Amino acid sequence: MGVVFMCASFAAAQDQAVENGPVEATFKSIQTQVFQARCVKCHGPGGLESKIPLVKYSDLFAKPLVVAGDSSASLLYRMVSRKDPLRMPPFVTGAALSEETIGAIKSWIDQGAKDN
Repeated sequence: MGVVFMCASFAAAQDQAVENGPVEATFKSIQTQVFQARCVKCHGPGGLESKIPLVKYSDLFAKPLVVAGDSSASLLYRMVSRKDPLRMPPFVTGAALSEETIGAIKSWIDQGAKDN
């Protein structure tokens, strides 16, 4: 029970961090309000998913997770919008991103995924 409570508490804290204002369709906003607040625990240095890092702009194009100008072809968008079997964040670690946040990620990708 302690592990479930701890995961739920962690997820609640992450959700609160994202709600500190609307996420804009810019890399800086997505990186600070989404990746740093919700993803780097696993997708950062030393994390369980550090082989798929979400720390720097270049990380998104190394796999590639993002296809600039095409959100439907971007694994990142498909995962956070739950349109891919690999869903992020996973149900175990937290709630899905808000529709507004997913929309900002989609818009950023569709507008060319610039480093802004």
